[in-house]
Amino acid sequence: MKAMTVQGPSPVRRDPWFRVDVGAAEVTRRSPHFAIPGAIFPAVLAHLKQFAGDEDDALVFTVPNGRPIWRGNFNTLVQWSKAVTAIGKPGLHFHELRHTGNHLATKTGATLRDLMNRMGQDSPRAALIYQHSSREADRAIAESLSEVVELERRQIDREK
Repeated sequence: MKAMTVQGPSPVRRDPWFRVDVGAAEVTRRSPHFAIPGAIFPAVLAHLKQFAGDEDDALVFTVPNGRPIWRGNFNTLVQWSKAVTAIGKPGLHFHELRHTGNHLATKTGATLRDLMNRMGQDSPRAALIYQHSSREADRAIAESLSEVVELERRQIDREK
């Protein structure tokens, strides 16, 4: 299976569409690329087969005539309100999907710079919005610190 990266909206120009790029791609400010998780790869491929052109740079989401979906016609075109109600999430906004994805990415242990690149963010402040503190994270930090302390204690005991 080929590796797939996605070129997202430019943080510079606010392009309202996504382009597909199959294979390795250079990451730049104007064309952020990020890998698609294997867990959703089959669904992405099915979507591409049904709705996108065969070109490597085909638009992923388009209106029926093949032109890009714009923010102004998205909700009506895809019947967003009906779709989110059908999945039991009435009132869900499309941007909340980005927030959720980015929040989950922060839980992987990636560095802030890695997260900024993936999100297409230029500033740490923007990327930090997606990092939420939690009791679970605090507990994990305490457990890791405990392991470090125990390791140091064993090292000191061996040196005696």
